[in-house]
Amino acid sequence: MNYKLIIVDDEKVIRDGMANLVDWNSMGFTVVRAYSDGKDVIKYIENNQQVDIILADIKMTFVSGLELAKYIHDNKCNAKIVLISGFKEFEYAKKAIDYGVLHYLTKPMSLEEIAKTFSTIKNELDKEFEKLNNIEEEVSRFEEVRPLLIQQFFTDLVLGGLIERNLIMDRLQLIKLDIDPDTTYCCTIDVLIKKNTIGKWKYDKNQFFAAISNFIQGEHNHIQFYTIYNQEEIIKIIGLSSYYDDTQKFQESVTIHLKSIMKTINSMLSVDMDIDISGVYKTILDITKHDRLVKKTHSYDNRNNGLPIGHSDYLKLMEQQKLMMSYVNIGNFEYVSNIMDSVMKELEDIDITYVKNFITDLFSRFFFNLHELGIDLYSINNGQVDYHKIMSMKSMMEIKSWCKQVLRDIMDIVSKYQQSSQAQIIQQAKEYINNNYNLDISLEQVADKVFLSSAYFSRLFKKIEGESFTDYLIKIRIEKAMELIKNPHFKTYEICEKVGYKNSRYFSKLFKRNTGLTPSEYRKKLIKVSGEEDEE
Repeated sequence: MNYKLIIVDDEKVIRDGMANLVDWNSMGFTVVRAYSDGKDVIKYIENNQQVDIILADIKMTFVSGLELAKYIHDNKCNAKIVLISGFKEFEYAKKAIDYGVLHYLTKPMSLEEIAKTFSTIKNELDKEFEKLNNIEEEVSRFEEVRPLLIQQFFTDLVLGGLIERNLIMDRLQLIKLDIDPDTTYCCTIDVLIKKNTIGKWKYDKNQFFAAISNFIQGEHNHIQFYTIYNQEEIIKIIGLSSYYDDTQKFQESVTIHLKSIMKTINSMLSVDMDIDISGVYKTILDITKHDRLVKKTHSYDNRNNGLPIGHSDYLKLMEQQKLMMSYVNIGNFEYVSNIMDSVMKELEDIDITYVKNFITDLFSRFFFNLHELGIDLYSINNGQVDYHKIMSMKSMMEIKSWCKQVLRDIMDIVSKYQQSSQAQIIQQAKEYINNNYNLDISLEQVADKVFLSSAYFSRLFKKIEGESFTDYLIKIRIEKAMELIKNPHFKTYEICEKVGYKNSRYFSKLFKRNTGLTPSEYRKKLIKVSGEEDEE
């Protein structure tokens, strides 16, 4: 890559000689202009023309090299300046240092001196260019994962992992979310998808939840909505606004807007939904202080593993379990401890017998999941959950204290396996995908299989594999489809169903995007290649 160079000197002989006699190309530069005065360079720059380096005489008629250096400095132009000065002007040239000029040539100049100076400058420009490229790549990578970081932030906030004000402020700054936690109203909402609705959807589950989220997320009526997580038939979202100064008006506006969105979704996608606002808060910080007690119920729901609570509350507890496991893998005991506090607070009004059963199930999952990852927990009660110990406990405080101690012991062991365990988690996920690509699986389902929160799992998958979960799933399905197409007895719609898609048009679109050919074109190509091989 050549850098753009402008030569400025009021003496034509010197100007032309510098432009034509020096082999700039071999040094990595291209002369884009040669001017007689600095004013012409300023015009060039003001016309949004790019220049990397300017070689200018220190004294000229209208705008001198020194004045040009001042202009470059004051206007923060990304160009370096090399000043040409006479011997008597040496002290004068030193003033240019104030304007960021680090290189100058003294008349008379030799080709060797010019080459040496510009070799140094070329190295400087190369380093700056590499640094800028690295920054741009980092920004690009950040923008790519930012939606996941925002989702993780609100997941941690709503599920009780994030409670300290300073940590909330740090996380907001990290994800570049312009929210004042002291003045922003917020509410948590359950979007309830009616039974059998997902089954009517023509595309896969990932597309289903993505479509619903795309409708909901964004700013509407001065309220910003974000999706936190989805599980089974419930999508948890959060609404934020600094526009309102009254909770009732804020809640009314949220309700009106979401009902309008539900109506639009129903008319366009034939999806029936209801909304349930589970909490309204004057500030984001109030979420962390709210007494989030689960609602007891006297009706038995076999989906809740025996807990006498509403199903949406049970699903939230499951998300909290997975979030705890995520932070066990990361090694963040503070977040694990906070979530455990939140869970125990929510279960405060539930009979302690049910709580003991819940805790037994929770740690049984932990132990089983870590055993599957090859992590040896034998030092903790021979690798078994101490059921009798849990059942003998008399109070919620005693249960919570025991839970935190065991979690600490687990994390001490997991920390020794951290890198290998993360890779093993993703390997398990890939094996599940490879064995079930023909089913309508979603990111949330796979995250559930490895007992992690969907936001953390999504980030971890991208980190380990270098591609998103969705891209990997599509890649596997298309590879399997390419194999099935070799069998002439399978029609396109049959192959579509065999690799986990419901809509053959959507499948064909994905196939062409990944292979450059439609399924039928790909089959014709295989037949043609096979025929040519037979002729040989």
